Formats: sequence, C-alpha cells, structure tokens
Amino acid sequence: MIKNSVLLEKAYYKYNTAYRSRTVNKVFWNAFILRAFFLILILVFYSKMESGFISSNFKVDDWRYLEGASRYARSAKSLFDFDAFLKSYASLQDWVGYNVKNEGAFAATPLWYYICCGFVYIFRSVWSVRIFTMLLSSLSVIYIYQYASLIYGKKVALLSSRLFAYLPYPAIFSCFAYKDHLFLFLIFFVFAKAAKYRKIRELKKPEYLCVIGAIIAMLLLRSGFTVLIVAVAFWIAINPDLKKLSNKQKILLGVIAVCMLFLYVAFRSIIAYKLGAYVDNRGEELASNTISFLTVNSIFQIYKLPFAYIFATVSPINVMGDLNSWYSVVANLNLTLCPVSVGSCMYLFDKKDDKILYLGTLSLFLITIVTSINIFRHYYSLMPFIMIFFSAFWSKANIEKKLLCILISAAYALLLCAFFISRKI
Repeated sequence: MIKNSVLLEKAYYKYNTAYRSRTVNKVFWNAFILRAFFLILILVFYSKMESGFISSNFKVDDWRYLEGASRYARSAKSLFDFDAFLKSYASLQDWVGYNVKNEGAFAATPLWYYICCGFVYIFRSVWSVRIFTMLLSSLSVIYIYQYASLIYGKKVALLSSRLFAYLPYPAIFSCFAYKDHLFLFLIFFVFAKAAKYRKIRELKKPEYLCVIGAIIAMLLLRSGFTVLIVAVAFWIAINPDLKKLSNKQKILLGVIAVCMLFLYVAFRSIIAYKLGAYVDNRGEELASNTISFLTVNSIFQIYKLPFAYIFATVSPINVMGDLNSWYSVVANLNLTLCPVSVGSCMYLFDKKDDKILYLGTLSLFLITIVTSINIFRHYYSLMPFIMIFFSAFWSKANIEKKLLCILISAAYALLLCAFFISRKI
C-alpha cells in the first residue's frame, strides 16, 4: 500500500513537471527582462545616484565588495592571489583576508568576496558581478516556484514567484552586489530539493551532490545561520511519518541527522559569536533610530515581535525620502509590500496541513528580525517565504477576507505615510 502511494506520487510529479517548466520559464524570462531593464536604468543614472545601493563608501557592503574586487584585479598576479586579496580588502578596513588566515574560511565566510574578485579579474568590470546577481535573482524564481508548488500547490507557487519576479524591491535590489542574492538562491534550491524528496521519497545522485555543495557554499556565506536553515530543510524532507519510510530511508535520514548534529557542534562557537556580533551592532545602530522600540531585547519583550514582523516585511521603508540612491527609490516604493505583509499575518490564523512546516520556515524569519531588525538585507533572503504565506492566504481567501486584507493594507500604508511625513514637518 505504501509503495503504491509512493508510485502514485512519483507519477503525479512527473506528469506535472512539463507544466511547471513551461509556466515557471515564462515567469523567469519576465523577471530577467525586468531586472535587465532596471540595470540599464541604473547605468543611465549612474552619475546622478550613489554607485552603491545605499551609498558609496567602505561602510556599505556592496560598494566595498566591488571596490575591493577592483583593487584585487589591478594588483593580483593571477586569478588566485591570496596576498593581493588580503591587502585589497584590508585597504578598505575589511579584515576578511586576515580572518581567513587566522580563524579559517567557515568563520570568516569569504565566498562572496572570492566570487566578486574572480568576476572582476576575469571580465575587468564590476558590472559583471551585477549581471551575475541579476541572473541569480531571476533563477531564484524557478526554485521559489518549485518549492511552493510541491508544498502549497500551483496557485500559490505561481502567485509567490510572480511577486518575487515583479515587485520593485527584489527587482531593483538584485542589480547590486550583495551576497544575499546567492544566499537566497541556495536556500530555495535546497528547500526545493527537500520538498521534492518529501513528495516522491527520492533524489538523483547529482541532486544529492548539488545539495551538499549548496550547503557548503551557504556555510561559506553565513555559517551560523546556515545550520538553522539545514535543520528546517531536513524537517521538510523527512515529513516525519517514520511508519511510511523503508529501512534504507530510515538509515539515510539517520546519517543526515548525525551530520546535522556534527554541523551544530562544529559551528556552535561561530553561531554564538555571530549572534553576539549582530546584537551588539544592532544596539549601536538603533541607539538613535526611530525603530528602536521594535527591538526585542529579552523574553519579556516578546510582545514586540508582531510589530517587528510587520515592519520587517515592508523594509526598507522611507516614504517621501530623498531620491539620491536606489535604496531611497526602493524605500519609497515598498508601500507595495503592505498587502503582502498584512496577508502573511492573516495566514497565521488559517488552517494548515502542516503547522510545524509553517512554523519552521516562519521561525527563520523571526530569528533574523530579532537578531538584526534594522539590517534589511539579512531578511531579504527569506522574503520569498513571506510572499508564499501571503499567496497561500490569498489563494484560499473568500471575498470578505480579501476585502479585509485590502482595507487593512490601505490603512497600514496611510499610517506609514503619515509617520514618515510627520518626521519631515
């Protein structure tokens, strides 16, 4: 009986693969064209706007990544020149090279630095990195669709992938050299494969190797948080009904569980260090910030979490701000995320087939906003989950619920407008 059920699932999966390919390919190409349009627009207005997403100095990550890569390309004697790498970023007060040397690659998380240096060294242009991030963001649409389709169904998958493809925030932000684009791509690649295993109880050997490679890459991008992501992906994959698993599958899952335990033991000091660093930096940044009241500093302030959530899901936001950078453009346009924010909140009260799966993915977002409420790029890589939650709510909601969502979203948008306008008076 169990074998017949698995065979039916496999047949259904193969039957729908062609449909999914045609549908998601169209969304992918639309996303790519839209991002290419914004990249051209950024190039046209390059002299009138900040060259980095926020500003043009070593304190902002994307500018520093590219400036360091430019210096590396000018000074490196070969594609792999660690001494040039170390000195190029040290000249910008970024000690990634020294951290790799003294603490190791998994603690220093240097992968995105290496990628930027490689692209600029080979193509002799920082724009090659921006084209790469634009392509990564477009490809992410495919894996967002695949994950949502396998877990929530086609309607949710199509709506959530379109939201990520067409909303101005991900479209514009993808044209800047943040490592979060690669991190997002890898997260949803791993989650899509986990969802596939959950559905048909098998992956091909190359897929297993790609998942392992993706996890290693994630550890070299954001090592501490990756352990939590792998844990949630593992839960999605096993869909823990052990009675339905064969002995071979149980042994495989046991091996994976042991590997996850090893990961935690290996990276627990890094997790503690990163968490402490984020909290300390957050305290410095929020000391004079108007959103400091949203910070959750202890278990007794957990009541702030819903407010932090609805703020984070529309961040970055700054209505009526000066248009001197592409960050400020996005911050003005992010009122478009108000319905997504409200709908994802309303989904909390909907009946769900797997509450633990929902809570697991939601917890990743909540952990991120608790540790770094004012660092929007940290939870950008998890924004597709919020879009999926909204899509799951919207696809099943009746007219009354949809109208309520629209009205609350309009009120939320007006409240944000009033707040930011009042600050300028």
